[in-house]
Amino acid sequence: MNASPISRYLRVAQAAAVAALVCAGLAHAQDRAASSAAKPAVDIANLLVGTAPLDRKTLIGNAPPPGEMLYSGQTSPGARLPHSQTLAAPMNVNVDLIYPTGVDISYVYNSPTMIGFTAGGSAYPADAAPLLMPVVGDWTVPPNYTQSHYDKASEKATPGYYKVDLVTFKTRVELTTTQSTSLMRFTFPATDRANVVLDLRREGGNVEVIGDRKIVGLATRKENSAAAEGPWFVAEFSRPFGSFGTFRAVHGKQPATLG
Repeated sequence: MNASPISRYLRVAQAAAVAALVCAGLAHAQDRAASSAAKPAVDIANLLVGTAPLDRKTLIGNAPPPGEMLYSGQTSPGARLPHSQTLAAPMNVNVDLIYPTGVDISYVYNSPTMIGFTAGGSAYPADAAPLLMPVVGDWTVPPNYTQSHYDKASEKATPGYYKVDLVTFKTRVELTTTQSTSLMRFTFPATDRANVVLDLRREGGNVEVIGDRKIVGLATRKENSAAAEGPWFVAEFSRPFGSFGTFRAVHGKQPATLG
């Protein structure tokens, strides 16, 4: 039986609609391809990938010991250039006290507080020193607190650049690097109580303040450290110090002020 003119029209209309949808889909795919092609691959990379613990045991083929989280990729979201000597990276795991993943890595995605930022050294194992931390508050010896909660939504990690907002201190931290130098920018709120704490970690070391902008020092390494970077460091600031002081924590005793 021949179809009526109306039914033929409907079938033609439906076919045209399908063709229009296909064309629209192709157009969107072409737009996405053109957008991806226009953006360099390095700008697509997200260095936070590999920092979060896996949530499915079947994906890793084994199970960690009781009390340990499922292992992540154990990567660092810090800024580093190919074949560079430095790594400017965040640290939100205090490996001097605990290994939440069973290994001494410096960053785990779901850790809620930041303890400092490395300016050079290895993120794995996490023995980089010194750590620098911007702190807003009255200066005490030792500081009342240096850790800060941070805004996950503000965190950005791309090759050569890292950024995060510290909620506790209302301060923005930006990290980048050259082949041999790490650069850090701390944007403080309007305050006269802004401080930068330089921490030589549990192993300690020595520091010397030169003038009103520079600190040089030697960070003691763990005996089993295989890090290729040397323990010497130079920290140069863009603004003069308003004041400075040093202190030493003595295990089992009250901290002793050195200057």
